[in-house]
Amino acid sequence: MKLKVPSYNLSLDSMDTESSKKILDDIIGNSRNKPTAPLEKKIPEPKCPNKNATYDHNLDNYLRLTNKEGSEVIIHIISTETSKNIRTAYLKKNSTGSIKNIPKGKYKVHLTYGSHYAEKTNNGICTAYFKNEKASEINKNILDFTPIKTDKGINVPSYNLDITKEK
Repeated sequence: MKLKVPSYNLSLDSMDTESSKKILDDIIGNSRNKPTAPLEKKIPEPKCPNKNATYDHNLDNYLRLTNKEGSEVIIHIISTETSKNIRTAYLKKNSTGSIKNIPKGKYKVHLTYGSHYAEKTNNGICTAYFKNEKASEINKNILDFTPIKTDKGINVPSYNLDITKEK
């Protein structure tokens, strides 16, 4: 797995006086940042394992994943603060997509490789799995989705993750 340096979505344009007036509001969370350009496609987030998923529609950020593996991947975004899975997504082999509106905070990405996606419910908790699981790994990098205040506005971090076997 290769993690690329984060890209940032500038939430306020320093040349736009109307936006400049909203800097204070952005810092305290009262306004939305500017939307990013549309990505290839949103990664499917199955409803069952995402019943308690966490979103922040005020943050226009993303985790863009490129699956260069010959297998399908289930992606879990895990909060480093609570150790809870905030989102689950499914990516087909040799495809690219994004997970958007990730709440501010720090996260690890847990990947499960396999084929024949399925869901099961135990004790009222629905989980995604592969009937033919090949491998599982937790990315050692921590993804920090905390907005950063700069002299030009607020930068909203986004990440690109290439899923490949390390050699």
